[in-house]
Amino acid sequence: MAPRGIVRYLAFDAPSVAKAIIEKSLVLEAEDLVELAETGSEEHRKLIAGRCHIGMAVSDAVARRSEASVIERLIRNTTARISDLTMAICIESALENEDISRLMLSGTISRLFSWND
Repeated sequence: MAPRGIVRYLAFDAPSVAKAIIEKSLVLEAEDLVELAETGSEEHRKLIAGRCHIGMAVSDAVARRSEASVIERLIRNTTARISDLTMAICIESALENEDISRLMLSGTISRLFSWND
């Protein structure tokens, strides 16, 4: 496994460089992903939102800016844990964006209603 410092450095690089690291690295911790969501680009947040098994703190961090592409990716992530705060952001986004609204009503919503089990 690569050293954590190198993995973090690559994760914070341009999204084209960071993609594989963000999506698959087991070295990145929740704190790293939250920091990257807070300081990175929308594309970084979109990559994080699609990462398997993200926890509520990470979901909260990526959803905080209510970016449609990020919210859509998060809703499609069947392994993400969604907090009440993030669910409220998803619902608000659905009210403002027809594509997100359709996505939530298409069956994805049943998974989201068990968001913080």
